[in-house]
Formats: sequence, C-alpha cells, structure tokens
Amino acid sequence: MGLKGHFDKTCNDFVLIENAKLRTSRSDDDILIDQLGGELPNPASWSLSTDEARLLGAVYKRADKELAHLTTTFNDEFNTDDNIDKASRLVERLLNEYLYTRVNEKMPAIDL
Repeated sequence: MGLKGHFDKTCNDFVLIENAKLRTSRSDDDILIDQLGGELPNPASWSLSTDEARLLGAVYKRADKELAHLTTTFNDEFNTDDNIDKASRLVERLLNEYLYTRVNEKMPAIDL
C-alpha cells in the first residue's frame, strides 16, 4: 500500500509513514494499489486514528525487521495475538477503503 513502519526517536514511538521509495522509484516487481485502480493511502487524510496508525506502524516494522531479518528484539506489546489480529483488520480496512471501493468492487471475505 506504499506504507511502512518507522521508529521515530524524537517521540520514542512507532509511526506509520509513506514509503517514499516505493512511491517514487518502483522496481518491476513492486505492485501498489494505485496500479490496480486504487489510491495510495495519504497519512494526512486517512481514516486511521493515532493509536491505529501506531499499531500498524509497529507491526509493519516488526514484519520488516524482526521476522524477515531476525535483527530486532521487539517490544512485547506488539507480539500479542490481539494486536496482530487488530493490525490485520486495519490492513483489511485500508485495502477496502483505498482499493475495492475505489474500483467499485466488493472485497472478498478474508479469514483472519
């Protein structure tokens, strides 16, 4: 979706930000929802609350670093089944909002 998690040292917390690299210089294997008829989420106008963006930013960061590269010891707050479930539902909500409704399609049921 053109988003990534970031740990902001100025506020000592996780934030969800635009992945500027993906938005400007995509490789041939990078497919984002705007190429499918949707719109890339804009942090300035999205429907996520601050807490939701924080949670999704932390889980994105965890997936990018801890799980993919085994390089980060992650805060237990984001390792709970409940928070992973909440984050997956946020991804589902954003996909529906920024892709499926934009192309006038019904999002298929996802077993979360």
